[in-house]
Amino acid sequence: MISYLISKNISKEKIPIRPVKGQMICFPPSDIPNPCMVMDEDRYIIPRKDGRIVVGSTRENTGFDASTTESAFAELRDFARQLYPALANVEPDAHWAGLRPSSPDSIPYICRAEPFTNLSLNAGHYRNGIVTAPASATLMADIVLNRTANIDSTPYQLVR
Repeated sequence: MISYLISKNISKEKIPIRPVKGQMICFPPSDIPNPCMVMDEDRYIIPRKDGRIVVGSTRENTGFDASTTESAFAELRDFARQLYPALANVEPDAHWAGLRPSSPDSIPYICRAEPFTNLSLNAGHYRNGIVTAPASATLMADIVLNRTANIDSTPYQLVR
């Protein structure tokens, strides 16, 4: 949880953003005819231009522990091999984990942190940070510059 001061008497309020670990693996370039991106619930396969294939990801509430596990490695490898049998004899050559900041409902906070006039939040996007970055940045700029926003900011308030 991220803490911030809410008054001069130093009381604290918690902003419920927590890290969610996601583990990924990567296969070296392989002879897979016409590989394509696959989205299957929480899992995905993304072929890269260099022929490598990224497979992800887990969703784990482990605090700030970004270590990898053999069980996640095997689960992701087996998922990829099930969809691409040509990977049956290919071992992934990379395995890593990342921490994604998430709000409880995975909807980001994009707002001013009342009662402060000089503190704003744009956080808690979870897995969608990269795809929502342009809209989040536009809304945040409108808030900071006191402009009328084209996006309704109500769903992104601290108090929902």
